Amino acid sequence: MKILIAALFLTLSAATVAFPAQNKNTKSASKPAAAPVDDATITASVKDKLSKTPSLKGANIDVDTKAGKVTLTGSVKTAGLKGVATNVAKSVKGVKSVDNQIKVEGAAPPDDAAITKEVQAKLAATPSLKNANINVATTGGVVTLSGSVKAKGLKGLAAQQAARVKGVKSVNNQLTIEGAPAASTGNSNKKR
Repeated sequence: MKILIAALFLTLSAATVAFPAQNKNTKSASKPAAAPVDDATITASVKDKLSKTPSLKGANIDVDTKAGKVTLTGSVKTAGLKGVATNVAKSVKGVKSVDNQIKVEGAAPPDDAAITKEVQAKLAATPSLKNANINVATTGGVVTLSGSVKAKGLKGLAAQQAARVKGVKSVNNQLTIEGAPAASTGNSNKKR
């Protein structure tokens, strides 16, 4: 009886081990390895899809591909169409990334008032800066920050946030640190 139980146990153990291994082999055998897509094929596929996208009819878009990275250049009429072109390119098999350098036709640079408003909004949306005493002025795309912040790191953060706004050419950071002694300017900007 003990021999019969031992034989039955060994048979069941062997079957349990054999069948999962067989299933694993079956699954991996049914997955063929994906063949890499060459750059010329990706470029041709992206161009084809772009030409078949109704909203992009008549758009001037060039496509270049290197190691699966697609670069789009040319021009479209709206920023929305630029986004459509990116999405179309991303949908092509083999595309690893898309660098969209397409220009929007007739897009005027933002004026100083719009830049000031955008910088103010960006500063207000930054949690550590939203309650800071920061004044923003823009002339010719140059943003001047004045007022005060509580720490030196916040002064730098404010300048970084302002610099990220579209149309900003440079940032003149005149912010002071609350409680810090006033920095000497050396009177280099004053007339004598």
